[in-house]
Parts: sequence; structure tokens; C-alpha cells
Amino acid sequence: LSKYCPKEWKREASKVIAKRGREYILRHIPNMHKDQFALTASEAHLKYIKECAQLDDVTVHYYRLYKDKKEVEASLTLGLTLRGIQIFQNVGSVRQLLYDFPWTNVGKLVFVVSRITACSPG
Repeated sequence: LSKYCPKEWKREASKVIAKRGREYILRHIPNMHKDQFALTASEAHLKYIKECAQLDDVTVHYYRLYKDKKEVEASLTLGLTLRGIQIFQNVGSVRQLLYDFPWTNVGKLVFVVSRITACSPG
């Protein structure tokens, strides 16, 4: 896999490999590289970003949520995606999806000091 992945991408690539599996990557990356050979570097980067944006599990920014300051491990995780907000319950090292709010159901999202408030439209 190292010949397909630049050094600066190693950490992110390891997350994708863990999620998708080594065999999936080895099966798809060579064909993807063949499809890109006629593109300029900037065209290839743009195509890569557009394709990644279509994947639900890649374009998520996670934030740990704590119930109080004494809590050592975060009990919830907030995920911000292209499609909306996801709230996960942390059970050990596994995230279990509790709520999935599409952006059409979020009227306002407010961050004040250590509090996050999401309001429905209207």
C-alpha cells in the first residue's frame, strides 16, 4: 500500500484501511490510478475531493462531548457531516449512533463557551 500513499497521508490512510479493509484498498486503488493518468495534478486533487465528499464516513468532523468537567472519557461524540449532525454514544471504543439530524431540521447551531445548542427551524 505504501507505493499508493504519500508519506504525509499515512495517518489518514491508516484510518481508511481500518474502516474499509486492506483487500478493498488493494482491489480498487490500482484501477483508480489508471483512471487518473491523463489528468493534471490539480484536476486529480479536485476529483479526489469531490469523490471523498460523497462518502459518509470520510467527511465527518468529530467532537468529544463531556457531561461535566470531572468526566475522564467523553460519553458522547458529536459528528458534523455534509448532510447534518450526528450524535453518538461512546461505549468503550465503539461509537453507537443515537441521533441523526439533517441540516434541513437544524435552524440554528450556537457554540457558547462550553455549551452547544441546536435549534429547529421556525
